[in-house]
Amino acid sequence: MPGAVEWSFEARWPAEPRHIRDARQFVCDQLRAAGLAHLVDCSALVVSELVTNAVVHARSPFRVRLSRVGDFVLVEVYDDSSDTADRRDHGPADLSGRGLDLVDTLTSDWGVTPQPTGGKTVWARVPMTGSPINF
Repeated sequence: MPGAVEWSFEARWPAEPRHIRDARQFVCDQLRAAGLAHLVDCSALVVSELVTNAVVHARSPFRVRLSRVGDFVLVEVYDDSSDTADRRDHGPADLSGRGLDLVDTLTSDWGVTPQPTGGKTVWARVPMTGSPINF
C-alpha cells in the first residue's frame, strides 16, 4: 500500500451477526473523531459488507482495522477462513452475492490478502474525496 500510515485503529469481535452493527459503529466513531465525517456513509456500507461476509461465510471471529494512509482510508477485515472473496457476475434473478459489487462501486480498490498463519484480510480503499455515489 502506498503512503505512510497516519493513524490506525483496530477492534475484534466473535462471529455473531449482532457484531456487524458494532463493527459499523466502530468505523463511524473513528472517522468522526478523525474529522472525516464525510466518509462515514460510504465506509459504513463497506465495512458492513466485509464483516457480513466474515460472519456468514467464514464463520470465524473477525478483526476490523481502520487506517488513514495518504489520500485514502483503508478498511481491513481479517477472518480465519482461507476461502477467498470473488469478483463475479450476477444474474438478474440472484438474490444474494452483490455485496462485493457494492464494495467495488464505493471504493477506489479492494482485494484479498491471504495471511501466512492462515485466514485472510479483505481490504478496501475509501478515497478521501468520498464515495462516487451521492447518498
